Amino acid sequence: MINPYIRWRKTWPNKMHRPLVRFMAWFELLVIDHGMFRAIYNTPEEISEGVYRSNQPSPWRLKALSEQGFKTIVSLRGRGTDGPWVLEKEACERHGLALHSVRMKSKRPPKKEFVRELHLILATAERPVLLHCKSGADRSGLAAAVHILTSEEGTIEQAKAHLSWKYLHSSSARTGILDAFVREYEAFNAQQPIPFMEWLEHHYEPEALRASFKPSGFASWVIDKVLRRE
Repeated sequence: MINPYIRWRKTWPNKMHRPLVRFMAWFELLVIDHGMFRAIYNTPEEISEGVYRSNQPSPWRLKALSEQGFKTIVSLRGRGTDGPWVLEKEACERHGLALHSVRMKSKRPPKKEFVRELHLILATAERPVLLHCKSGADRSGLAAAVHILTSEEGTIEQAKAHLSWKYLHSSSARTGILDAFVREYEAFNAQQPIPFMEWLEHHYEPEALRASFKPSGFASWVIDKVLRRE
């Protein structure tokens, strides 16, 4: 049985003109989704020329990004009907930003189809482009790593640097599965140098990666229960 609130929330995209719906969308963004804290450190960081990463941008941040010349936003949280998504979609439409979404998870082995989708978007999107997830720590780091590993000038060390404590990413918690994903390619490439996407298509085994990764219980509790990473 679907929670009545979730059922009601599914109607939000077509009811943003209603004061209660708009209030609840903002409440979800700022309070439930921790948006009030992200406002403190919501500055995009350049990954390579024209490609940036950050946490979930607010509508006013999207306005500022448009004024700065950004052309494309890529949400790594997937489409939805929750407050963060409906407000982001509305703001992008208002300010002329192309919006793409790829549903990635921070605590599961990356799915091949989503990595392919991200690679295609980055290869064709008008730049400057901003990649973002919720906190800007895990999925944004993975997306940055994928971008670097599929660039001719990118190195594995540069890719790994985007999954670090600098971005509040924990490699010992369940989110460390993303580090393990990059290390799998690093180990294979050291023995048999091949392009990242070729490795992904023909040698990457998500279930084997899941089975081999052992996260820390305490670190995972902090990430899951306190920070509520997706």
